[in-house]
Amino acid sequence: MTTWRNVAACEVQNVIPDGVMDLMWHNERLVIAGADTTTMAVETHPGGATWGLRFPPGVAHLLLGIPGSELTDRQVDLADLAPVHGGLVETAAGDIPLMLERVFIALWKRADPDPSVLRLAVSLDQAARGCQSIREIAAAHYLSERSLRRISDRLFGYSVKSLMGIHRFQRALHLAQR
Repeated sequence: MTTWRNVAACEVQNVIPDGVMDLMWHNERLVIAGADTTTMAVETHPGGATWGLRFPPGVAHLLLGIPGSELTDRQVDLADLAPVHGGLVETAAGDIPLMLERVFIALWKRADPDPSVLRLAVSLDQAARGCQSIREIAAAHYLSERSLRRISDRLFGYSVKSLMGIHRFQRALHLAQR
């Protein structure tokens, strides 16, 4: 779990696909940012900060109880997806990373995620970063290719093949930035 902060330099920020979902404090709202398949243009206020908490692979699906594919390419108010006690926002007293952490903990306690599903999500994400074929990934996880696709849609918001492409794109981007 990683907390991040972005200060907007202009009125529109481009967000590129990174293969993850986030809990964010954006424009004074708690939102869930689903996995992106394309670059998304997000309206911001120059100088305004957006804070986020990056979910580990598969966690958003388990905490919210909905397939990741329902969040793909979307930002949804958290209140529309899960009950969150309003006091969690107020008690953080301006400490946004603390508030995000408290909301995450409250969602975790409510969902009580299955550790075996978390292990599968991490394993599939790691496999998508490697050079294996879809057939090899499915076989290594004792799944049919069709089951792998359904599980991947639920956990990540898209197929392992799409996730592989996003990880390759991110690696290329990091190399180009060096």
